[in-house]
Amino acid sequence: MEAVRSFTTFLMCLSVMCYVSDAVDTSMLQRICNGDHFTQDTVSFAVEYVIYEITTNTPNQDGHEYYVDKYLDSDWTIRGHGVCTCTLSAADCSDCLAEAAKKLDEECRRSIGAQVQLEDCRIRYEKYHFNNDG
Repeated sequence: MEAVRSFTTFLMCLSVMCYVSDAVDTSMLQRICNGDHFTQDTVSFAVEYVIYEITTNTPNQDGHEYYVDKYLDSDWTIRGHGVCTCTLSAADCSDCLAEAAKKLDEECRRSIGAQVQLEDCRIRYEKYHFNNDG
């Protein structure tokens, strides 16, 4: 599984054409919001938890990539993924993810699944597995 994550990080670096920059580029490249929405506050808290974990932990991981699951019950597990361009510092990755989380909330509030891709980072969460871990 670690090889899959390392390869994913490598692909992310290639996809954004790794370059060294003095500034974080938070230009929006893509926004995908699931058309279905949740109404339960417990799901809202789980999504907030996943986003918090992504924005807190991704900058400090090797390759600036992090996966997280938040289990609620047999019907609900929120899965998340965060990644930053490999050339960003931890602080710049943190800044980029904070902006991505803000845009995710503004653009996709209460969506069952969503993804925001900025130039230098991406946040995604879903109700289903979307990586090779499950």
